[in-house]
Amino acid sequence: IISSDSSGSIRSGSNQFLSTNPAQLKIVFRYSIFYALHGIGFICFLHRFTVLYVFVILVVFYLISLLNESKLNPILTWSFALVVLFTCDYYRGYRFFEILLGKTHWLAILVDRHRGTLEWQVYFRMIMLRVISFNMDKYWANNKAKVYDSSNEYTNRVVQHLPNEYFGALSFLSFVLYPVLYIAGPIMTFNCFITQLASPIRSNNWNEKLYSAFWTMSLMVLMDIMLHYTCLHAVSISYIWEDWEEPWKVGLVGLWTLQFMFFKFLIFWRFFRTFSLFDNIVPPENMTRCMHSSNTFADFWRAWHASFNKWTVRYLYVPLGGSKTQKFSIWLIFIFIGLWHDLWWSWVAWALMNCLFFTIELIIAGEWKRSRYNWIRQIPGWELVSLLFTGMNGIFILCSNLSLVYGFNHMPGFIHSVFFSEGCWKVYLFILLCIASWCPVQRETRKREGVCPFAPEPSKVAMQ
Repeated sequence: IISSDSSGSIRSGSNQFLSTNPAQLKIVFRYSIFYALHGIGFICFLHRFTVLYVFVILVVFYLISLLNESKLNPILTWSFALVVLFTCDYYRGYRFFEILLGKTHWLAILVDRHRGTLEWQVYFRMIMLRVISFNMDKYWANNKAKVYDSSNEYTNRVVQHLPNEYFGALSFLSFVLYPVLYIAGPIMTFNCFITQLASPIRSNNWNEKLYSAFWTMSLMVLMDIMLHYTCLHAVSISYIWEDWEEPWKVGLVGLWTLQFMFFKFLIFWRFFRTFSLFDNIVPPENMTRCMHSSNTFADFWRAWHASFNKWTVRYLYVPLGGSKTQKFSIWLIFIFIGLWHDLWWSWVAWALMNCLFFTIELIIAGEWKRSRYNWIRQIPGWELVSLLFTGMNGIFILCSNLSLVYGFNHMPGFIHSVFFSEGCWKVYLFILLCIASWCPVQRETRKREGVCPFAPEPSKVAMQ
């Protein structure tokens, strides 16, 4: 991550994977042509004639990148990205030709009424992350910003600067329009993508590719079985649970809804990533651990949308001050993430709930590190009490993410049913005890991961 906020040695950031070697430049050039042409054809098929709007926007972003080391580069990049993000969503993809020429004009009919299989404004969110990555990586490279020197190969691919020869228009298009990851990701940085064109990651062997394919197909079969025999997700989004009196039933519906969301995202992220692995492009892996294995908000988001989390840390969290300002910057970051997903009030509710609980967690964790509380940690049985608090935090994570599904209209009713209805605390205490009893098992398993025959290799864990 580009900042002295990271611990460790700091160096100039010259790239150890790519240089101005003519052979490497030739390889990257050939791949860039292939992926650029493939990507252009792919989005033309997806968006039909509205792809014209996409091309105009990409041209503007690339022209901004030509500012190189100027401070106007990041300012204009972010400003234009946010303007397009909100306006294209609000106006449902623009209809400029209908406005300028009238709805009956042949050009307006051709462009604005043939919107394709997938509407371009929905997928501009992913385009936006990639163009920001391209422009910011180029800005930092031209300014020779110091980078964190990591012992991990994948991290070095992300943070080490590329020579200016690799920031051409073809490289830009091949990265932004890379077909395999265009629809849903996972999200990569420009530096990491380009280095893999000429210098593939060696650990991405056939065993890894076939394992990923088998695992993805197994998940899809399990999802079909689950949806065939259960209907709790339909119950959840129909809101009939608001009339139920038993708090454990309401809580179970919420838990199942979050589990369904986890399963759904897990499948389509694994699906696209598998095809990318077969193409010798290794993006970060999302869903690196089960949602129930995360004890804090930070751990949860590092694991859930891991690639977006890495992008957010690199291009938002660190530039906004890193850990020094995190109690304040997380509000801006979560609101941005919520509105980046969609201009819905449910996303605003989600952002506010996450900000609230995350801030409380940071304040408590920061205070708890003080030496004045060491005597509490020495009390016999304190470990069990701390595990109960861990279970409580897990329930806060559940509620904060369910606010996305239920929004401002239904989330208050869910919280009241689970936490304040008659008999709810018996259920709540039972859940906490179950989670607390499982925590020691997880902790002992974590201690033994190094000697476990099924433990992942350190290089793969770091890559994730």
